[in-house]
Amino acid sequence: MAKMNLSFTFKNGDLCLCATVQGTPKRNYKKVSNLQSPNFDSWDVKQQQFIEPTQEAINNNRLLSEMKARYQLILDNCAVNSGKELFELYEKGIKVEAKRELTFGEYLKKIIADMKNGSSKNPSKTYQVYVTLLHKLEIEREIINVPLRAINDKHFVSFGEFILNNFNGVNYAALMKNFKATLSKARKKQLTENVLNYLYMEDAPTKQINMNKVVDGVSILTKKQYNKFLSLDLSVISSGGREREYYKELYRDFCIFLYETKSRPCDVIALHSDTITGNNIAYLPIKKKNYRDLTKAFVFTTLTPKAKDIV
Repeated sequence: MAKMNLSFTFKNGDLCLCATVQGTPKRNYKKVSNLQSPNFDSWDVKQQQFIEPTQEAINNNRLLSEMKARYQLILDNCAVNSGKELFELYEKGIKVEAKRELTFGEYLKKIIADMKNGSSKNPSKTYQVYVTLLHKLEIEREIINVPLRAINDKHFVSFGEFILNNFNGVNYAALMKNFKATLSKARKKQLTENVLNYLYMEDAPTKQINMNKVVDGVSILTKKQYNKFLSLDLSVISSGGREREYYKELYRDFCIFLYETKSRPCDVIALHSDTITGNNIAYLPIKKKNYRDLTKAFVFTTLTPKAKDIV
């Protein structure tokens, strides 16, 4: 079945509905009839309608919209390979009922089922994140029932505001990411043409962190505690030989380097001499290695005197 576009254009001086097979110069035309005193000087090619403020223009625009919808209904429900075939099917009086539109919620449930049951080529346990998204949409109640191909930035923004206002932004980034991923999956399957451009992370809630309190279950050292660690006499720690003394010192240096550069252990272990220039380190964190824009993923850290001494 060919993918086709419908638009109004002029052919031999007559306004016609043009059926074009996408990606080819193949076109067929159907002359528009029954227009009421049309003023073609007011025809707008971009808007595909008459733009003068008259009752005739309003009626004619309605007739054009209804005509296009009749042929689009056939395209949506029948295997058609050319405009000629499309127009012939209509002339034969083919009976076509509009298919019920797949909603955003129904498509999301399909994604979950495919992932959960392994019916997709790449079964995954990550369906749980989509289950969480589905539950939030069920609470919101409106977006879940919107036709999939109608979902756009308006709904994306609305859902973000719902999470911020009703759940204090808890899990905001993950929910918005998976909302966008759901539509991306639909677009790959040609179930929609819409793209979500809303930069949702610009409105993400920020955490106020007290450096002296426990965050995510891990106590953060105060300056006093850190200085105590720096001055620790390693000889008080029992060891099994001379080499152990070396490793104790190496371990402390490693911890100091992490603290001074605010880096993760896995990233420090992966550092090379070519990542260090003067007093600066530039490296690509392991957790960001799959970023599309690697220039934004790189981390630039200034070496403190203590960190530089360790290097």
